[in-house]
Amino acid sequence: MTQRTPNDVLERSAIEAVATALACAGIATVSAGSGANLAVRTPSGKALELEVKAASRVDPMQARRFVEQMEGSGLLVVVADELTKAAQAELRRAGVGFLDRRGHLFLRDESLHLDLDVEPDPRSPSTRSTRDPIRGGAGITVASALLLYAGEPIGVRELSRRTGLPVSTTSKALAPIRDAALLDGDGALIPELFWALAEVWNPVRVALAETPTEGTGVLSGTVAAAQLGAPVAIAADSPPDLYVTSATQVRALERRFGTTSGPSRRASVAVEPTPLVTTTAVDRRAHVVFVALDLAQDRSRGREILNAWHPTEARRVW
Repeated sequence: MTQRTPNDVLERSAIEAVATALACAGIATVSAGSGANLAVRTPSGKALELEVKAASRVDPMQARRFVEQMEGSGLLVVVADELTKAAQAELRRAGVGFLDRRGHLFLRDESLHLDLDVEPDPRSPSTRSTRDPIRGGAGITVASALLLYAGEPIGVRELSRRTGLPVSTTSKALAPIRDAALLDGDGALIPELFWALAEVWNPVRVALAETPTEGTGVLSGTVAAAQLGAPVAIAADSPPDLYVTSATQVRALERRFGTTSGPSRRASVAVEPTPLVTTTAVDRRAHVVFVALDLAQDRSRGREILNAWHPTEARRVW
């Protein structure tokens, strides 16, 4: 028997949640056609087909992506453990339905308009995300590797080989990621795993008063993004954001080039969150995945750039 993937589990759970919320609102479900996974009978007697999509947490950028990917004649309904207020507003404007499992249902069609609080319906333990699915340096490294090789099924031993971590450490780091339904088979669930990693991707940057010598560290951030074709405009003298391998190197750069704050900085430096930043760098520039994670830390402009960026050097995982 084929094992059901986490994606399928999430979708099935989402469909059940929508059906339950509709039942609470006095709306019965009926058999759906081939192009939908749920249908309801509206008060006017019309059969309204619903296309249910599942996610863990939805922010405005992800909401816009759902809108852009709408297809078919059914009404799209996004189900998530949490939809931010801004994401809800995006979906409302586009006429997309949603169920926030914390307790709110929105559906709008010419024959049906629901916008009401419902009973909270958190996912069961078998499908619910754990609070901290990516734990410590090993978790960041394992999640990074899954994103670097997205689309490729990778077992524990192969992950161990590619990350340089012991098999036991790799297995331990992978377990909560799997429990959080952030895997699709043996590979990354895209884009959920990227955004889960972005939540814990917190390099501590030190602003330098002078520009380090060429060849120092690995380039990332906005300057690297521009070089990789991201839609971002930068000045010729924009300060580079660099990664080095240890806190000792950071302190050495502080002593040599001095520190500063604000617009006077000539560069920034941080310890890489995972050794993969250095080992996967090409021409001392970070991989697209790590550059994207840096951009994701800016929840406004950075995420706007990501929304419009379709890299050619690697698969888009956000």
